[in-house]
Amino acid sequence: MKASIVMLLSGLILVGSVAATGWWATDHSSAQAPEPLGLHAWTRIVATIAPELDTADVPNPATASPAEVATFVGRLTPGQRADLVRLAPTTIGNLDGVPLTLRYQANESVLAAATTPTVEAALAMDDGTAARAASAADAGSVADPAPARGVRAADVAATSVRTDTTAGGGGSTPQSRPGRTLAYDPRGDGRVVQVIGDLERAEHIAVLVPGSSWRLDNVLRWPSGRRVSPLVNAVRLREVVGADVAVVVWLGYDAPERVDLAAVGSARAIAGAVALRRFLHSLPPAHVSLLCHSYGTVVCGRAVPGSPVDEVVALASPGMDVDRASDLRTTARVWAARTADDPIRITPPVRVFGLGHSTSPVDPAFGAQIFRTGTAKGHDQYYTDGTESLANLARIVLGRAAEVTLR
Repeated sequence: MKASIVMLLSGLILVGSVAATGWWATDHSSAQAPEPLGLHAWTRIVATIAPELDTADVPNPATASPAEVATFVGRLTPGQRADLVRLAPTTIGNLDGVPLTLRYQANESVLAAATTPTVEAALAMDDGTAARAASAADAGSVADPAPARGVRAADVAATSVRTDTTAGGGGSTPQSRPGRTLAYDPRGDGRVVQVIGDLERAEHIAVLVPGSSWRLDNVLRWPSGRRVSPLVNAVRLREVVGADVAVVVWLGYDAPERVDLAAVGSARAIAGAVALRRFLHSLPPAHVSLLCHSYGTVVCGRAVPGSPVDEVVALASPGMDVDRASDLRTTARVWAARTADDPIRITPPVRVFGLGHSTSPVDPAFGAQIFRTGTAKGHDQYYTDGTESLANLARIVLGRAAEVTLR
């Protein structure tokens, strides 16, 4: 009875604090996923590159499933695919269902084209792309110089883009960081997906979903700063699991800026779950583990139902917006861990009027398999070299569930 009263009071304080700030009104807009880059020029570019296609067969980048996108790309000739990479790189580079090699090429061309930050860089990239398009048209690889105009319209539409080759690396460059860039959208706080290993041929795939305070300009920090970046964690994990594993850092959503009032709600997680679910459906066949951290576990909790994953791991979780693991509606094994001194432990395990994230996954009543973290400390050290925590994460990723040491 006493515990219930404490939890209820905690929830009421939580709601009162949030309501007093007007958070409900301010966070809603930021939770909306932005429209795909280059969306307005997409159909025109495709029509010019592949005039034989019916416009009804051209997928809408905002709504098409990865399977629909893959079918569309499969109808194109190698030359037409190359033209799409050249003329619509920001769209192709972020479109789930496009072959991995094309996405890598598209994002690397965008990163290589922009050498200075802000709008001027975007315009410079636009001019360069337009010039290449005109050159391609002159050479006969494109039927009409119109794509140059289309690309310009697309990129001008994105001139709010903060185009900086150092973005996402904390001062490092794309060339100096491990892995390849599978998605890159620098608008706002930015979104990025970085892949360590051969995603196309991997037997096992681990997808790391970061939580609050991670942005494009710090999530791929390399080498790491005082706070260990998710990219560093991905590299540490891959060193333990071996070459048959591809490790993905997925920041495809607008994470709360810090452990703040936005993190108490689920609006950003709900928007992010749509993108995460779509990404998961685009992965090649493999044993897939979703390794979610802090607010990222809320995103995962929203994305897991119906997603093709085999393992779901909740690290340092404030809750997953469900009362128990069975409510996640997944056949995946559900795991959870929390270090003894992780400050997330003081989060009230409540959900009141849509605020708070419900039962902690390390509560036995939740029903997850709770594994040991050993000497790992704090909120961000679950991937520390030599810890029982990292060893257990590796066993989960490799599908060796029987070897995981449980609490």
